[in-house]
Amino acid sequence: MYSLVVISLLLASAAIIFQANRSFNSFLNANKEMLRLREKLDSYKRESVKKFIAFFLASMICVCGLYISANAFFIVGYIVSIILLSIKRPTLNTIIENLKLTTDEQNILIEKKEIP
Repeated sequence: MYSLVVISLLLASAAIIFQANRSFNSFLNANKEMLRLREKLDSYKRESVKKFIAFFLASMICVCGLYISANAFFIVGYIVSIILLSIKRPTLNTIIENLKLTTDEQNILIEKKEIP
């Protein structure tokens, strides 16, 4: 019974991370050619927040599992989720690459101009 709880919590945590990544990647693959820069950035922000909430939820499942069971697998799961959280954070370069911005849009972001 104990190992079943441990395995199910770890699988739930992994499934949350996998689904969040999959959802974010499907958002990135959607056609955004017709959107203005502000709309692109707003939708990117919304999807990024959803992804980070899912990563946070997965790490909290690992923390709760560690608290309940004191199993080392939860420490590993927590560390992996925190590492993924820091690697997948949005930076200026990743935003430009992910949204496939035009040169004009890139210059607006790089030079921190007013977004139309």
